[in-house]
Amino acid sequence: MSDPRKPGLGADSHEIYTRRKGRNLAMLACLGGVVLMIFAVTIVKLSAGIDMRGFDHTFETVPGADQ
Repeated sequence: MSDPRKPGLGADSHEIYTRRKGRNLAMLACLGGVVLMIFAVTIVKLSAGIDMRGFDHTFETVPGADQ
């Protein structure tokens, strides 16, 4: 009795799956790079002591400015 799962004859052996895996890994690297870049910018801004305020749809005067 022969084994029906011979190497090279399954659905996973087609070359399109190899190319798709390569593209998926490239997309993973790009998305990971973007996430790391945003994380790094956030860390640098927080460590530099830059005042980060959320926009809450109100007008705020600058301290010390003449009106």
